[in-house]
Amino acid sequence: MASSLSSNKYIEHHLQNWQLSLGQDPFWTVNIDTVLFSLVSGIIACGLFYWVALSMKPGKPGKLQCFAEMCY
Repeated sequence: MASSLSSNKYIEHHLQNWQLSLGQDPFWTVNIDTVLFSLVSGIIACGLFYWVALSMKPGKPGKLQCFAEMCY
């Protein structure tokens, strides 16, 4: 079935899923999949930074601590 759709129709079909319209204007449309992915990514990043903060040792930082400091 997907092969019968043109590429534009296929993309439009997938862009309509997981949307929440908050008004008549299309500007106020929230893509729920984008919000969920952002939240999950933020939780993972904050959890990683918290874990690195708990395992810090004075004097000799580890590789993960150096990576977290560069990201920050």
